[in-house]
Amino acid sequence: MSSPNGSSAGLRIDPILLKARLRGGLFWLHSWLGLTVGFVLALIGLSGALMAFEDPIMEALSPGVARVAPSPRPVLTPDALLARFVAQNPDARPTTLTLRSQPGASPQVTFASLAEPKAKARKLYLDPYEGRVLGPATGETFFATVRQFHRYLLLPGDGEGWGRRITGVTAICLVFFVLTGLYLRWPRRVLDWKVWLKPNLKLKKRGLYWSLHSVVGTWVLPVYLVIALTGLTWSYDGYRAVFQRVLTGSAPEAEPAAAKTEKPAKATASPKAAPPSLDKVFAAVSQGGPREVILTIPKTAKAPVRVRTLAQAAPHERAFDEWRVDARSGQVVERQAYAERSLGEKIVYARLAVHRGAFFGPVGATLFMLAAAAMALFPITGLLLRLGRTQAARRKRASVSPQTSS
Repeated sequence: MSSPNGSSAGLRIDPILLKARLRGGLFWLHSWLGLTVGFVLALIGLSGALMAFEDPIMEALSPGVARVAPSPRPVLTPDALLARFVAQNPDARPTTLTLRSQPGASPQVTFASLAEPKAKARKLYLDPYEGRVLGPATGETFFATVRQFHRYLLLPGDGEGWGRRITGVTAICLVFFVLTGLYLRWPRRVLDWKVWLKPNLKLKKRGLYWSLHSVVGTWVLPVYLVIALTGLTWSYDGYRAVFQRVLTGSAPEAEPAAAKTEKPAKATASPKAAPPSLDKVFAAVSQGGPREVILTIPKTAKAPVRVRTLAQAAPHERAFDEWRVDARSGQVVERQAYAERSLGEKIVYARLAVHRGAFFGPVGATLFMLAAAAMALFPITGLLLRLGRTQAARRKRASVSPQTSS
């Protein structure tokens, strides 16, 4: 209740002053977070850009390994390939076998070491006609290191350590940068597309830095939101559950710790344990002529084999059809075609392709790669703007001081 002398008027908040203070506070936070977290984001973005086309790059750098000269000889069956691989590597337990339909494409086996159960899984290519080990792809170690940096900043503990938490915080900050940056640069002429999308390259120094910072930021705004909102699913299980429930209406199934951290399964199986036959499984899933088949090898012959197949006309490299096949009979136990999933289910299932931009086709993958590389632009231009403001403030104080002393 207001008093007779109108003292309640002093409690009224000036909306203009409130807006100015809000803008000033957001500007300060945007600026200082950008000069700290922004540089970490820049490195994460650059590492992501490097990984955008890692598979074709490694294949191009590995002639005679990832691909051999096509031959009229028949390719070996999955069982024959694995038998010859194990004969050459008796201490290895194969966990997956990847087969591609292109002539001369080398199968790839992922395996754990029985001698070193805690060692990370390795990948080797095999000659499709002889089963001879050809070796790893050139650049595999480099890209594995880049991937570890992108996900965990090379900090110890991998998915269970501080690296995962820090990258999660940087993803949250990326959302903050996008939203506050949009608010801070909101122009008076909202409908003028040139203000939004055309940088003024005629400006110099601070004017040019601001134009590049704000306009390029507008270009990549939707891309950064997609990158951040999907990236958070690997950092926070609770967020991933909400992400899936919003898009599909169902909660995610419990994910084993090994899958969450992407650590290889320990090679606890006995070297004498008979692996399941995969030839019938491969025949069951190959009738449609997929361009890629990934066979996950179970530890026991009784367990159904999980298979992922990529159709010839698949929209991207993560558009897998999922299968469960009985290895003894070759009967399909379960099949989930990617094309039959709803849009939300496709986004959740192939969120790595969404994160990389491949979900939106080759053009989308290229745009996402360029946007990821452009993350370095923002802390650099932000730093230049901060230095420019500091120098301008010093010059202003220097010009005022003589007048004051006089």
